[in-house]
Amino acid sequence: MSFYTYYQNNSGGSFQVDHASGVSQYVIIEAEWAELADERANDIGLYFDSSIDCSCCGGRWGAAWEDDAEDEPLIYGEPATSGGNRLGGWVTGPDTYIHYADGRITSVTYSREGTATSVYYDSPVDLATNFEEN
Repeated sequence: MSFYTYYQNNSGGSFQVDHASGVSQYVIIEAEWAELADERANDIGLYFDSSIDCSCCGGRWGAAWEDDAEDEPLIYGEPATSGGNRLGGWVTGPDTYIHYADGRITSVTYSREGTATSVYYDSPVDLATNFEEN
């Protein structure tokens, strides 16, 4: 199995967030191949039809390529659970969701300094309860 990272473009000046489905600024899907990862991404609300997004900002999501496959959940080449140089605070609640092939979901929140401040291993129901939008 491999991991495919979807980087959300804030098309129209905002991020699409759905904590009940495990969608935030970064979404990582574990799958056997890129097409299957895209199918799972579609199932949770990601889409690859940029015609519905802001014409000047571009598409919100890009489909995965086989070359995108990683052995572990990474964002810009660094472990997703460490934070690296990613700044948090752009969305309410977790910045990243990792969807494992067996149904587990991990959520990660980053600080403004770029370190992971919390890592939770939840089910989708728990995610919706813990991170409701205001």
